[in-house]
Amino acid sequence: MGAFVEKNRSLIVVSLAILAAAIGCLVLIKLQNLGVSRDVVIDTRKEDPESQKAEETVKTISVDISGEVNNPGVYKFQEGQTVEDAINTAGGFTENADSDYINKDLNRAQKLVDEQKIFIPAKGELNTSPIEGSFISQSKSGKININTASLEELDSLPGIGPSYAQRIIDGRPYSNIEELKNIKGIGEATFSKIKDLITV
Repeated sequence: MGAFVEKNRSLIVVSLAILAAAIGCLVLIKLQNLGVSRDVVIDTRKEDPESQKAEETVKTISVDISGEVNNPGVYKFQEGQTVEDAINTAGGFTENADSDYINKDLNRAQKLVDEQKIFIPAKGELNTSPIEGSFISQSKSGKININTASLEELDSLPGIGPSYAQRIIDGRPYSNIEELKNIKGIGEATFSKIKDLITV
């Protein structure tokens, strides 16, 4: 046996070297495969932060709701919420709220805008004409708020009939009064007649 080993020493050494190299390659390949699997798991977890980032981009707005609601005040809402959401947040209508105004003039589906003022009148509080007695649509300066005015109030503006008034309502909300000029039929001439009478 010793003579065989001595005679074939070189062959045995080469064979062992080849075997060791083959085992080393197999181990390396196995480690690389494990590394690829681990990377795939890490990549799939990158979706959650993106979803959270999208949720954080929702804009918050402030709305002042007063009058005949149970809990009047200034509330925070997410952009896209409606007048109905504001009323519910303020505790709903009181028993003294003007039901005729609520049913005929209050658009509960209207989307809220930042710094909007909503006033719910009491029974008998709106006995004058729309322009003189309007609470929800007029600002402190007496101008008509094109984001909250009723069709009748908009119709009372010079050069604005029922048809244009409805177009104004359909185009809400507005960030500034100049956006009315984007409505078909309301050109520079008509806008110049009403620009000092309206606000947002």
